[in-house]
Amino acid sequence: MNAEKRGKCLNPRVKDSLLCPLITVSDLCSVHSKPFAQTNWTIIESRVRRYNLFGLNSRPTSSKIRLEVPGGEAVEASSDGGTSDCPSPKYTGRNGENRVVTGDPMEMNECSEDVALRKEKDAFMDEIVDLIRNVKKYNDAAMSSSPTWIDKLLVDRIAKQLIMIQNYLPELLKVEEIVHALLFENGPAVMGKMIIEMPENIVSIVNSLIKNPTPGTRTRYRNLMIGKIINLYPYFARKIINKFSERRSDCVFACRLAVDHLSDKQFLEFMEPMLTEKDTVIYKIVVRAANRQILPLIVGRLLAMADAVNSFNPESNGSLSEMGISPWCTSLSYCLVELIISSMEPWKEQEIVVVTKFVFRTSLHSPTASSTRNSDPEPMDTSFRDDSQDSVVPDSDPESAPPTRPPKIQPGTSVDPSPFGEAHECFVLAALVAVPFFTQYIPRFPMNQTGAVHPPDQAVDDWLEMSRRRVLQGEKITTLFGTKFIYVHSCIFSSRTDLLTEFASEGMKQQIDFAQRQNHASVLKNAFNTRSLTDLEVAKRSVCQKVTPSTENPLPLRSVNILQEGSAYTSFQISIESWLEAQLDIVTLPVSTDLEDIIDSFAKFCGISLDRRGISQNFIKKTFSGDVFDENTLPKRLLVLLYLCSYRESAHRLDASLRHIPYDISIFQRIPVRYLLSIMDQRFREFEGIRAKIMTRISMIFPYSLPTPDSMRIVMEIQRTPLISMEQFENQKEQFMNRLRENKNIQRVLDGISRTNVRNQLACIPIFNEVFMDSLNPMTPPGYELSLMSLFDRYEQLNPFPLFYQAVSTWIRHDTGIDVNDIIKIPSLLFRCDSRILSSPPHFHCFVRALNFFNKKARADNRLKLLECQSKSDVLTNLEIQRKQHALDFEGDRKEKELLTGSYLDTQHSILIHGLIEVCDSKRMKDDPTDFVLREKRQQIRRIAFEYIHRTFLDHEGLIRVVLYQKLPLHQVRDLVEGIPSLFAGIFQIQDMLTLADQQRRFFAIVFAAEIGRKYRVQESLNAARTVLDFVHSVHKFGELPPSYKIWKHVAPALMTLATQFPSLADSINRLLIRVSTAAKNRLAVRCGLFAGDPRNEEYLLIDQISSFLDRNSTRL
Repeated sequence: MNAEKRGKCLNPRVKDSLLCPLITVSDLCSVHSKPFAQTNWTIIESRVRRYNLFGLNSRPTSSKIRLEVPGGEAVEASSDGGTSDCPSPKYTGRNGENRVVTGDPMEMNECSEDVALRKEKDAFMDEIVDLIRNVKKYNDAAMSSSPTWIDKLLVDRIAKQLIMIQNYLPELLKVEEIVHALLFENGPAVMGKMIIEMPENIVSIVNSLIKNPTPGTRTRYRNLMIGKIINLYPYFARKIINKFSERRSDCVFACRLAVDHLSDKQFLEFMEPMLTEKDTVIYKIVVRAANRQILPLIVGRLLAMADAVNSFNPESNGSLSEMGISPWCTSLSYCLVELIISSMEPWKEQEIVVVTKFVFRTSLHSPTASSTRNSDPEPMDTSFRDDSQDSVVPDSDPESAPPTRPPKIQPGTSVDPSPFGEAHECFVLAALVAVPFFTQYIPRFPMNQTGAVHPPDQAVDDWLEMSRRRVLQGEKITTLFGTKFIYVHSCIFSSRTDLLTEFASEGMKQQIDFAQRQNHASVLKNAFNTRSLTDLEVAKRSVCQKVTPSTENPLPLRSVNILQEGSAYTSFQISIESWLEAQLDIVTLPVSTDLEDIIDSFAKFCGISLDRRGISQNFIKKTFSGDVFDENTLPKRLLVLLYLCSYRESAHRLDASLRHIPYDISIFQRIPVRYLLSIMDQRFREFEGIRAKIMTRISMIFPYSLPTPDSMRIVMEIQRTPLISMEQFENQKEQFMNRLRENKNIQRVLDGISRTNVRNQLACIPIFNEVFMDSLNPMTPPGYELSLMSLFDRYEQLNPFPLFYQAVSTWIRHDTGIDVNDIIKIPSLLFRCDSRILSSPPHFHCFVRALNFFNKKARADNRLKLLECQSKSDVLTNLEIQRKQHALDFEGDRKEKELLTGSYLDTQHSILIHGLIEVCDSKRMKDDPTDFVLREKRQQIRRIAFEYIHRTFLDHEGLIRVVLYQKLPLHQVRDLVEGIPSLFAGIFQIQDMLTLADQQRRFFAIVFAAEIGRKYRVQESLNAARTVLDFVHSVHKFGELPPSYKIWKHVAPALMTLATQFPSLADSINRLLIRVSTAAKNRLAVRCGLFAGDPRNEEYLLIDQISSFLDRNSTRL
């Protein structure tokens, strides 16, 4: 009785008969009289071994003999000699004599009892041997289809005997052999009785049933055994179910065990991972294939758990089920929603209502009775799965009255947080987006004729209203659910179904496709707009989200980006400057692409609205102040640089001169553009997204600050060298700079700056400029030149803006008529610098670098002014097209302005080239011809200038034409052609210059062609020489060429050069020179008389030059 009570307390579902022991000992003194206690088990072992039960030989069959024993019990005995035919046992006396017991009736009774006991023992041993034989026999796989060997009436006896074998001779039969032999009809009943008396072998039994496969019909009996084991030992259920769930053949049985034997918690812990991992066997066979044997049981178990929570009455004395409390409510909701999405079988309406009520609960209490639907459990219409357009009707139908808007949330209204936690609310939001059942439902008998859809239960509307209240309360949105709620509203506002699909897929842990549910997106949009936040509330609350790094939660950035793309902030006049500045303050690597798009779009919007400042100027100045090499501020500075570039590009389209820009132009001079771009190129994988946006605009706005190989090398050097902290730098900077100012040796100062760290180098730019001017003193000892130029080049590669602005201000400080701003507009004013710079090769090298910088800057600024013309042309053209009027030739006007701008820029460039050519001329620079040191310096200056001019001609294709048409000094043509290889391209301009009416350009073309031919003896030069020779013959024959010596003193040497370089033209040139000489003699005779006059006369010089050339040619021939 006590055992029965204890069994009922342990597991009420266990039958009482299973708790009764098979072998009960009421009197311990009677144990020795039992057959199993008096049997010699070693005899059984020897008999088993004698028949080779463990070997490969065939097993002999034993004949059965039925013996009658006192008491009427029939006993089977073996005929193998195990029993004696003698009615009484033999007895050996003291002297070895055999005696037969006869006579006394009492002795006869004792003899009969002994015989009966012996027969009983023999029969018992025979049964044990036969049982072992049967167990061994039916362990063979070939016997799996044989009929059962276990009689239903012998279940108890077989169970007892197997228990005895395991107790006395466990080595004869293994537990695995017993288990496999019992996988027949009535075998589970035997096993059920065994496991009660053999709890120590339960682990071996379970492992044997799990590991070894069971072919044929034996699987059914294995399942029955497992069911009995789980009933008696529930703690084995999880292990058995997990093992069977991994097998394709046993997964259905595992689900059945889970439904029948696991508790609610254990059932959810088992089902949730199986539904989450779509590659599991259970998901493929049970869910996806809609297995009708077990799937309804699973759904029914889950629905029962949900209905128990829904039907809970808080006024009752009972407690709420744990399935209604987090995190179990989330797991249960996920399982239900997953089965709704994945199941191919239609769900009944009542089932959908139960799921909806459970999933969209707003409190721990059950929903009110008013929210329930009194409808018969009919199958729900699921025709939307077949892409039918008639299954869903948008709420925006004009015949259907839209639901009333939720009331406004008053400031200071407090709402309790969700009792289910953030994770649960986020999942419910994803389920609402993913499952059409929750937002649209077509009743079988609609109340109106419009067929308007609605949620299956009022709980959906209540949940949306409660979510709206939670999102609108407080100044900031600090919860994860709030950011996701705003994100979903943003996607709906901008009609971004692709992002909604991605969000729903992530929340439901499977792919959700809206392409086959077109009406679902429209209904979902109507549900959120009418039952939740308005578009204005979404836009306002989006910039109230808590600012966090994009790596932690990217949804706030995505929400703002989506709303900005949809022009929500523009439509509602909402400012995002403060939110954007706060986001920039905490930005880290890697930079979010959403933040890049936000800044880019925001800058473009602010640029076209010149009255709108955007990011504050103080914030920009603070961003670029401090340590240039601070790694923590690098992403922030790059994003602000992107903002400024996009802002300036947009502003140029409305205000080409940037007169109304709200930012100070000097703010752009604070930015270390080249250093930042070099870092991006060096670490391009980290800045892959933002690099393309910045480079596209920098190449148009700051082309003179693009990275170079030298700047990349310096960046690599900085990254390899550890920098001291900013505090140590500030403490040591003043002391270091004071030492440099006190040192009067220029070479030592330059060496000290070169050897210091990069921070000190940038801080010493003012000292470098002072040293630069001091080195112009003629008394400065040589040796500093290389250090000066290398340090200047290093500054240029690091940060060119402060270098050139400060340096040029120092160079022109003696001229009060100009400043740096004038040089930015007209770079040629830089030639008004200290004249000593133009006569010192190292200083002239720095001068050319500065000239190139300001020239590129002026060219870029003027090119940007064309954006305004292009923008206005596009706007006016669109207006004319909209008005359907005759469109004006705005394209022609734009091309004309581009042509004028290009001509202006080429003119400015040609002025610089002519200025450099003048610096190369020692005569115009008024150099002392007796100063050989200055002559050598002029040669070095000439090489520097020619190299710059050569590169300039290569960069600007049409610039050679402009420069040649402006003519070059004739006495410098040879030096220019020798030092500037790109001038060879001017050979194609010679014919055009010969056709001009200006005689000076004609003479320059002749001299230029001769020098080109002397430098480059190629076919093009020969063709140009023939053109020049034909031209000279023609103009001389028809008298268009002036006969004065001032003309022929340059033309005649050019023709002599052509005759020398191209012998095929020598005869023609000689005849021409003879005619020229004859004409000169005639002029001389008329003017001064025959062979009279001064030998230094110009005509005499021309005649002598021609005569000497002809004499040399005659000697060669």
